[in-house]
Amino acid sequence: MEKSKLNGNGSTALPFFLAGVGVGIAFSLLFAPRSGPVTRDLISRKVKDGEGWVKARAAEAEEYVHAQGVKLRDRAEEVAEVISQRG
Repeated sequence: MEKSKLNGNGSTALPFFLAGVGVGIAFSLLFAPRSGPVTRDLISRKVKDGEGWVKARAAEAEEYVHAQGVKLRDRAEEVAEVISQRG
C-alpha cells in the first residue's frame, strides 16, 4: 500500500464516513416510508456494510505498518553492518 493512501484521504476518511452513517440513519428514520421492522433491517444492513469498510481499511493499515517495519529492520541491519565494518 502506498504512503499517500494512508496519509492522504485514508486517515481523515473515517470521521467523515461515520458522520455520513449517522446522517443516513437519521434521514432513514425521519423520512422512511417503511414500517419499523423494515427500517431497522435496512439500518442494520447499512451498519454492517460500514463495518466491512472499516475492517478493510484496518487490514490495509496493518499491511502498511508491517511493510514499513520490514523496511526499517532491513535498513537497521545495513547500518549495523556499516558500523561494524568501520569499527
